[in-house]
Amino acid sequence: MKKHPIGTTGAAIAALGLALLAGAAAQAQDEAQTSETLTLSVEQVTAGRQVAGQACSECHGVTLRGALGPALRDESFLRTWGGRSLSALHDFTVGAMPPAGPGTLPEEDYLAIMAFILSNNGFEASEEGTPITADNLGDIIVE
Repeated sequence: MKKHPIGTTGAAIAALGLALLAGAAAQAQDEAQTSETLTLSVEQVTAGRQVAGQACSECHGVTLRGALGPALRDESFLRTWGGRSLSALHDFTVGAMPPAGPGTLPEEDYLAIMAFILSNNGFEASEEGTPITADNLGDIIVE
């Protein structure tokens, strides 16, 4: 059986594939939003504060500094969630919170809570800010 070397065409296809992968990785990195590039919606942060006050404060405290549950701000929070996408925190929260009924809040409330948590961890908010949605969760990096 005759072996066929990759040849010029095969090498060109492999190079094109690598270039496409590198471009996709660079684009994903460019799309990532952090506290330096994303301003949150004041309206959503305010809604999140209200929902968290009702659904989260018993365990996490009104100021998210922790009570029966862990703090959702500052160094202790960032040790666990820092550098990860907001979608990871959202998925965990929907799957585990509130403890008496995980996943029972409306999605809008979970997204508002995410905005409130980020606002307590260095993200600014303004009237013209960007609301957190199911579409941009994966693009936001907790820091």
